[in-house]
Amino acid sequence: MVNVTLAIVALAGHLLLVAAALQRLATRMPLRHTLDRHRLLPPGLRGAAVAAGIEAVHLLTGLFGAVAFLAGGQSAWRFACLAAAVQYTGFAAYLGALRRRSGTVPCGCFGERGRAGGPAITRAVGFAAAAGLAAVLAPANSDVSERLVALAVAAAVAGLAGYVVAVLDAVSEVRGTGA
Repeated sequence: MVNVTLAIVALAGHLLLVAAALQRLATRMPLRHTLDRHRLLPPGLRGAAVAAGIEAVHLLTGLFGAVAFLAGGQSAWRFACLAAAVQYTGFAAYLGALRRRSGTVPCGCFGERGRAGGPAITRAVGFAAAAGLAAVLAPANSDVSERLVALAVAAAVAGLAGYVVAVLDAVSEVRGTGA
């Protein structure tokens, strides 16, 4: 049961990578504007090419993870989980540094809505841990119907994770505490 739960949470992390990238593209909130506004990275790492590369890696990792999971390939699934774990670890570190430097500001996860606060950092750390553990403990070797059910549950978990973070951000803004 633990392996299935880890796989679902790791898959949810992959789906969230895709959803965040697509949301930024749909709302025309380019990542390069967010990186430039944060001023955390050197100017050479805030340009359109770097931002497009980050977006492409998020999108491809998320899609690759979902396809690898659905196809049931253990090696591909493990690789996708390791890639997601590295991305979420980097993102958690970036958000932590951003929060320390600038307070609770828009993180750029989902355009202007996401905040670089405790809930977003916790979500990133949680998905990094789940993906890392899933790479080691949770092979995707079940039948197709089980994998499709897991995909549906993972989509719900990803949506819930985004919703919970948004609610916690809103509560902290109302209370004036900054998450």
